[in-house]
Amino acid sequence: MKIKIGMSSDFEEGKGKGVLIEQRTYAVFRVNGELGCIGNYCVHADAPLCEGFIKNGKVVCPHHKWEFDHKTGKGFGRESQGSLAIFEESGEVFVETDKTTPRVEYGDF
Repeated sequence: MKIKIGMSSDFEEGKGKGVLIEQRTYAVFRVNGELGCIGNYCVHADAPLCEGFIKNGKVVCPHHKWEFDHKTGKGFGRESQGSLAIFEESGEVFVETDKTTPRVEYGDF
């Protein structure tokens, strides 16, 4: 399902923003002009990734500095934040809730 989550101007380069989508919070980041939408709560210790920062193109957790790909949610091992497909159209930002990658908890492998 296609859901509007805001305007393009709502998502600044290099800064995270928490967005509630279907009763789950996601972290949206714009890195090098490209948007990514990943699960907000870190698989390691539930820290809010929307409060993190970007380093070398990765979202860095504000608590323990774990790094995740801003588009796929993939960490450095097999863990993953999961993600939603996200795109811009005519100055608006949308996600597609039926196009996801799964969350893989730390230690669930």
